[in-house]
Amino acid sequence: MTRARPEDKPEWEPLPFQRVPGVPIHTMDAFLAMQKLVNTHHQMVVKDRSEAGAQPSQAACLRLLATSDGLSQRDIADAMRISRARVTYIVQAMEKAGTVYRARDGGDQRLTRVYLTDLGREIDRGMGSVREDHINEMFRDMPEEDQIELTRWLDDLSARLKRAMHSGGAPTTPDEPGAGADAAAGAESGAGS
Repeated sequence: MTRARPEDKPEWEPLPFQRVPGVPIHTMDAFLAMQKLVNTHHQMVVKDRSEAGAQPSQAACLRLLATSDGLSQRDIADAMRISRARVTYIVQAMEKAGTVYRARDGGDQRLTRVYLTDLGREIDRGMGSVREDHINEMFRDMPEEDQIELTRWLDDLSARLKRAMHSGGAPTTPDEPGAGADAAAGAESGAGS
């Protein structure tokens, strides 16, 4: 019996249980292609950040502090949309690694602010370079018109998912009242309620 060589196998094949009865095949294929993209992107981010010596949450915190150094831990939690307890854990790990330091706020001793060290800035710059390379590589051969169309499609899918999350049901179609990216943005910001 001959075994299939790795190069003979498709790069990614949906498993039989990933098919959902009642979902048209082309709709399911589109969903699985999007899932494959998200998973591949996540794997790339985790790989790049771990090679740079930072966990994904630490790398995100480095990026945030590189753009707004001296944030309080509460501000970091709000910006990253995670719990304050999680931020405390992340900052402690980063402090131990030498990428950040904490200092009391000069005007309000109750606040502790978080600052990047030189090492933290160096790691963030290195990850920025890798991020730039990946983005440019991914879209290098894609015509600008296709990039614009892709952006439109992805924005539309995001709006549909947001509507589904806020309505507690299935995504609405653009023909339904209140549908569309403007409605999703309004629902997200609380407008109209």
